[in-house]
Amino acid sequence: MSPLRKSWMERTMTDSRDLHLRDTPVVLLGANGCAGRMHGNVYERLGAPVYRVDVAEHPLKYWEGRLPWQDAVVDVCTPTGEHASCIRWAHELGARRFLVEKPAARSLSEWRSTLDVLNDSQVLGVQNYLFSAAFRAARAALPEVHRISSGFDKLRAFDDFAGRGADRFGELPHVVEVEMPHQFAMALSVRPDLAVTRMTEHAFGVRAGQSKAAVSCSVELAAPGVTAVLSSNLRAPRRRWIRLESPDGRYAHCDFPDRAGASRAYEGNQLGAVSVLFAGEDDMLQACLAAAVRTFHTGEAAPPDLAVDLVTSVERCIEDALYEVDDGASGSPIAV
Repeated sequence: MSPLRKSWMERTMTDSRDLHLRDTPVVLLGANGCAGRMHGNVYERLGAPVYRVDVAEHPLKYWEGRLPWQDAVVDVCTPTGEHASCIRWAHELGARRFLVEKPAARSLSEWRSTLDVLNDSQVLGVQNYLFSAAFRAARAALPEVHRISSGFDKLRAFDDFAGRGADRFGELPHVVEVEMPHQFAMALSVRPDLAVTRMTEHAFGVRAGQSKAAVSCSVELAAPGVTAVLSSNLRAPRRRWIRLESPDGRYAHCDFPDRAGASRAYEGNQLGAVSVLFAGEDDMLQACLAAAVRTFHTGEAAPPDLAVDLVTSVERCIEDALYEVDDGASGSPIAV
């Protein structure tokens, strides 16, 4: 085992021992969805008591008095359209600690109004890619960045046709709200002042009954001295990567976990020299959730990678992208 991989695994194990997770109950909203199942598995590995709530199976009123709302961390993994109502209801029952999956709300204004209700609560965001050992190695290797590029692709044709992830009205999130919030968060962690300048929809297909919904897009962002181009395709084989480039010609590239959980990060330069920064197991979701529960448990200030300000910035990027959309000539229908 390489020293880098060993240190990552040892750090995760040490964090788990220090968390006192058995004293921190978690109420998992949307427990039967894809994100909810993944979160639940992580909490079980970490030893946290988990109360699984399927809001589709029982109305939220059913859970009144049945769960330790005042002591619990409420992990919100419901479809995006249900986030605001679930958070408000849990708050009414006494919950004051919230961990929210991406995107946080259907719009920036809805998210801000939700935060107004939670002014007496601690709110953190799930930004698991910021806890990737590969991404952190890349950021450390390249402190000065002038260009960011990233692609997050996945095959969602069947899920889109079946409407998996739709809200109660049967609507699916726009393609820019599916995978790209991860990419926005990574780009903003490098340069918080990045702002969207353009979004282009490149291809269209069937999504939850819509015959011509965008299934592929790219978003351009800029800040003084920095540009970023992010892309996502919901009809391409699964691949997730990010590349950071410095003004002196060096770059750091990350390929994120495949189904086996392995990530790889490497550094290169204009002369063709390449060195591995990280290669191995990269359980970023476990690292993220463990850090979040530790923050709730200790009552300490949120680290930047979990902070609510970053959640709000990602929501702003989504809204700006939808405003700057170019659905024009480059788009073309594709088969599903």
